[in-house]
Amino acid sequence: MAEMHPPHIPHQTVARPAVACQPQPMPKSTRHNASPFGPRTLFGAGLATLPLLLSAPAQADPAALISGGFLLTGGLGTHPASGIGFEVSVPIFPDGHKAAGLGPLYQMTWVGDDRAKRMIGIEFIQTIAGLELGWSDRLYKGESLQGIHVAPFLGVGVGSVALRTVVPTHGQAWEVGLALTLKLPLPVAGETHFLSFGGHGRPLREAGRPVRAPVLLGARRAMARGLAPGDRQALAAAWLEDALEEHASVANFERLALMLAAHGAPAALVQAARRAAADEADHAERCFEVAGALLGRHLVAAPIAVPQGAPDDLRTLAVDGLKEGELGEQVAADCAEIAADSAAGPVQVHLRTIARDEARHAWLSGTVRRWAEGVGGDVVRRAVAAARNDLPHATPPRPEPEGDRARRWGRLPAAQHAEVFARVRARLPA
Repeated sequence: MAEMHPPHIPHQTVARPAVACQPQPMPKSTRHNASPFGPRTLFGAGLATLPLLLSAPAQADPAALISGGFLLTGGLGTHPASGIGFEVSVPIFPDGHKAAGLGPLYQMTWVGDDRAKRMIGIEFIQTIAGLELGWSDRLYKGESLQGIHVAPFLGVGVGSVALRTVVPTHGQAWEVGLALTLKLPLPVAGETHFLSFGGHGRPLREAGRPVRAPVLLGARRAMARGLAPGDRQALAAAWLEDALEEHASVANFERLALMLAAHGAPAALVQAARRAAADEADHAERCFEVAGALLGRHLVAAPIAVPQGAPDDLRTLAVDGLKEGELGEQVAADCAEIAADSAAGPVQVHLRTIARDEARHAWLSGTVRRWAEGVGGDVVRRAVAAARNDLPHATPPRPEPEGDRARRWGRLPAAQHAEVFARVRARLPA
């Protein structure tokens, strides 16, 4: 039998398709296009302005604000970022009496669940106008759309309106739109003077230090003419200090009314304290009016809350009445009356009103002291006598503008303040 062999099957090589090794594309959200004007560069430029501006000459009185609030945006473009967000800026003002500042700026806007926009840059302010310049980074459905943010704006009080444009550098998405912003400015640097006597109003204190409210710059207004820059700034600073003292006195007299009521004082005293608070609000408005005329800006101070807590005892009421009222308020009344004699125009009218009201407040303070002595007896009288003996014999130095021009603007020389103080102190009851 012939030997059987399996049929021959030729060997075949199966060709496999070659797999090319190709780089995988990066996710859209991680794409980045390097630019010399990136966020770090622009934000760093804003931060670099801080030491430069704060190193201004000492007489410039540098000041800084931190300003934050809400913004509403609406616009046109490839992917317009219309929505609601917030904005924070820190402008530095080399001269506390001028409205030109520069500093870093940050904005964030949300538009739906998958869309957001942020901007980091710098902000320049000049009076009521300004310019934003920064790096805009918009997230749209996972893709980063980047560009240069440029926005001129106009501001009045705490509000502003800006025309915002984004010039694309990555993502080819342009944008033009309007933004409305409401921001509250709070001072974070600058110099404040605390004066005890010779100013106007009854000082409000916390932990032994006078309380001052931040001043908000409003819209532009007519500026008084015929003054050199140095004289204008000195006069405005003096009137602004008086305005802040008067403004703080409103809360102090409101607190006095509450304490008198808590101690069961006659209703007439409580009502007189409340009327004095209304007087001080009027005085603050008058002083802000003069300071605003000198600076060419409308000025307003943030409200001060009436201090809460347990009422002062009768000894404190009586001693404060002697020091802050019978001495401090009477000195303010006499100084205002003397200053009015040399003042002109509306300034003279303001000073006459202030002098009349402050004299009435001094009388009220004396009445409160005598009532407290009558109710509290010898303990209160001994405290008042000790406070009377401890009063300073001279007023603390108060910087004041000098010369005929300062007198026409209602300012008295420091030496005349000292004379009034000594005369009023000598008249105090023994």
